Formats: sequence, C-alpha cells, structure tokens
Amino acid sequence: MFQFVTMLAQSAYCWRYSPYPKALSKLLFFYMQTLLALFAQFYVQKYNSGGSKRGAKECARVGGGLASKAGADGRALGQANGHTHGDDVIAAVGKKAR
Repeated sequence: MFQFVTMLAQSAYCWRYSPYPKALSKLLFFYMQTLLALFAQFYVQKYNSGGSKRGAKECARVGGGLASKAGADGRALGQANGHTHGDDVIAAVGKKAR
C-alpha cells in the first residue's frame, strides 16, 4: 500500500512540476488511484471481514483429510505414484557417503 501512495505522490508531483509529458503523469495518477482503491478493497475483505478464518479452517480440513487418507494399495496419497518427496534419495545418499 505504501508503494501505491508513493507512486501516487510521484505522479502528482510530475503532473504539477515536471517537464515530463502531462498525459502520462495524469495516466499514472489515475492508475495509482485505481490500484490503491482495489488493494484497499482486497485488504478490507481479506483482513477485516472474518472470512479469512473460515477459509483457513476449510483449507485445513480439506488438506488434513487428504493427507491422512491412504491410497488403494495402502500407501499415503503422496506416495501413490512411487515418489516420496526425496526422503529415500536423502537416505541413499547418506548411506553411500559413509
């Protein structure tokens, strides 16, 4: 948000005092206003409405449910295709280094 405010101030300064083309300064000024308004709207919805708590709970519930279930062959879903996120590779490298 600080970046939007500083860019808005820069565009206002250029619009008023700089030899920089006025049309581009006006464009930047109004563009920064729209970005500031959109970010403020996002901020209010995300952090002031309580919807983020519900979303976090839903994400944890779904994620926890998937991680705790096993595939048809008894392995965890993350290992169903034979990949184990590098744990077996790290163990194999450790054995070879000894």
